[in-house]
Amino acid sequence: MRRIGEGDYNTQLSDEYMIYNNEIGSLATTVETMRFSLSRYIKEIEDNAKNLEKDVEERTSELRTTNEYLEQSLAEIEERKAELILVNDELEQTLDNLRGTQEQLIESRKLSALSDLVNGVAHQLNTPIGVSITAVSYLKKELNDFYKHMRKEGILDDELNESLKDIAETTQLAMKN
Repeated sequence: MRRIGEGDYNTQLSDEYMIYNNEIGSLATTVETMRFSLSRYIKEIEDNAKNLEKDVEERTSELRTTNEYLEQSLAEIEERKAELILVNDELEQTLDNLRGTQEQLIESRKLSALSDLVNGVAHQLNTPIGVSITAVSYLKKELNDFYKHMRKEGILDDELNESLKDIAETTQLAMKN
C-alpha cells in the first residue's frame, strides 16, 4: 500500500489483504479497485498525451510547411511587385515619350498648316503681283519706246513731256515696290 500511496499504481495489492472478510479486506478491495481505475486513467492520460504530442508535432510540421510556402509566396510576390514597379516606370517613361512625340507632331502639323497657309497666300499674292510687274514692265518699255519715238520726231511739248515723266516715275516706283 505504501507504493500505491507514493504513486506506483502498477503494483497490485497482495491477495492476502483481500481475502479478509472484514474492514481490512473491504478497504483492500476498494484500494485495489481505485488503483486499477487510476492505473487505467493514468494510462489513458499518458496515451492521450502521446497522441496529443504526436498531433502537435504533425500540426507544427504542417504549420512549418505552410509558413515556408507563405514565405516563398511572399518572396515571389515581392519579386513580382519589384518587376511590376520597373515595368510601370518603363510604361510611364514611354507614356512621357509618347506625349512629347504627340506635342512635336501637333507642333509639326501646326507648322505644316501655317506653311500651307503662307504658300497659299503667297500664291494668291504672287500671281497678281507677278501680273502687275509684267504689266508695269511692259508699260515702262512701251512708254520708253513712245518717249524715244516722240523725241526722235520732235513732237514733245512740255505738258506731254511732263505727263510722260510722271508716268515713267510712277512705273519706276511700282517696279521698285
